[in-house]
Parts: sequence; C-alpha cells; structure tokens
Amino acid sequence: MEVRDDAPDRVAPDMPEPASFLTRLIDIHLAPERALRVVAAFPRTWWQPTLFLIILGAVAIYLTMDRLIVPEMINSMVEQGLSDEQIDDSLPVMKFIPWAALILVPLQILVIALVAHLCANLLLGGVGAYLGAVSVVAHSLLIGVVEALVRVPLMLAKESLEVYLGPALLLPADMQETLLFRVIAQFDIFTIWKVLLIGLGVAIVYRLAPRRAIAMMVVLWLIWVLATALLGGLAPGGAGV
Repeated sequence: MEVRDDAPDRVAPDMPEPASFLTRLIDIHLAPERALRVVAAFPRTWWQPTLFLIILGAVAIYLTMDRLIVPEMINSMVEQGLSDEQIDDSLPVMKFIPWAALILVPLQILVIALVAHLCANLLLGGVGAYLGAVSVVAHSLLIGVVEALVRVPLMLAKESLEVYLGPALLLPADMQETLLFRVIAQFDIFTIWKVLLIGLGVAIVYRLAPRRAIAMMVVLWLIWVLATALLGGLAPGGAGV
C-alpha cells in the first residue's frame, strides 16, 4: 500500500468522482488510497458496507452453526456440569445468540469511528466530520471479505472456531491460557490491515499527515489489545502470565 506522507496537514485534495459499491469494494483491497478518498468525499455511502458486513456475518454463521458453533456450545455447557435435559432446554436460546450478535456490526463501526473522530480532532488537531469517520471504518472493515474466505474454510477444515492467522500459530498449545498468548493472538494479518486502512482514511477525512493518523490508530489498537487480554485473564477460567 503506497502512502504519500510528504504533504502538509489540512491540504484539501481534488474532489474525486463517485464510485459504485462494487468499485469501492475492489479498490479498498487493491487501491485503498483511491477508495478512501472517494469514501471521504461521499460519506453517506457508509450504510452499504455496513449492510454487506452484516450479510457476510450471517453467511459465516450459517456455514459454521451446526458444525462448529453448536458443538462448542454443548461442550461448554457439559464442562459447566449441565445435565442433558438442561442442555436441550438451553440450546434453542444459545443458538439464537450468534444471530443476535450481528447487531454488534454497526455498533462496532460507530464506536471505532467515534474514538477515531475524537482523537483526530482533539489530539491531532484535525478537522473533519464524524460521518466521514463512520464511512471510513465501515469500508476499511470490508477487508473482512477476504478474511472470511480464508478463515471460514480453515475453521471447517480444522473443525474449530479458533483459527489464528498470525504469530500465534508459532506458539505451543499449552500457552493458550496465558496473557502473552492472548496478546499475540490478536496480531493477525487482517486486523493489522484494517487498522492501517482506518488510519489512512482518518488522515484523508481529517486532513492529517498519514503517518500521524496511522500511528494514532496503531496506538489505540495496541491499548485495546492489552486491555482485552488483561480482561480475558480476569474472566472465569482465565490464567495469568
């Protein structure tokens, strides 16, 4: 991904031409700067990638529900000591939870965009609208299309929901309950890709130098990684370092 960082902050680029959703979907993978400049210029398109991501999540749930999600739910309830009757009574409700979780897709987009908006404006002195951040985040998360094409077949082949696409692959299985593993497991290629794209998009929307905006998003993401890893260790069954 080629990013020019020699331009001063707050220099407005020429207005790009509008592009179809399919064009933006392709460009976010192959020509991200061009795609994000279009997104920044036409932020009201945010709903298209958001709806697409919800549909993508629904397809992934459909493909993995019976083979992976339900068996893991049953195993978890067995480990908790539930009887067969209790499991049978709880399973219909438990099967509904992954579908209900699809509402987290737009919520995730809105929250990430809000954090980026506040930090870009207050910390970096950028000038931009929240809607632009929402559209940038929604389009950046479209990297999840390629991620799903890689991750779901690996899940089905491995018969497990736990598939790692980063340095966690190199760690032994007996480290999975440690803080170090929980941190490293979040360093996968697709997550890093998304963070870098959001940073580039923030730079465009708020008229900032790309290096500053990307660095900001990387720092925010690292804080999130550490916080979730620590909270995971505090959960029931969580382990220390």
